[in-house]
Amino acid sequence: MIISLISQKGGVGKSALARLLAVEIAKAEWSVKIADLDPAQGTSTKSKARRDVAGFQPDVAVEKFRTVDRALKEAGRYDLLILDGPAHAEKGGRTMAQA
Repeated sequence: MIISLISQKGGVGKSALARLLAVEIAKAEWSVKIADLDPAQGTSTKSKARRDVAGFQPDVAVEKFRTVDRALKEAGRYDLLILDGPAHAEKGGRTMAQA
């Protein structure tokens, strides 16, 4: 399963919702990964680092990706892949909406 969180505007809660969904679904014993598609901001990646330091469970995999295509290659390895999109997701190649 793949869930894409996208918006033209930044600061609307995409990353917060991605993290919330990932943690709650991981509690149901699904394997979950967040694809952080905003490598400049890296909100989900930074949150993962803070969770690791604090020892919070469940552990949720997070990885930065520069393209949707690269992130989608991970989908078969997890029960759920959450695409945490950047603001202005239409810019540069394949859009989040095409995923």
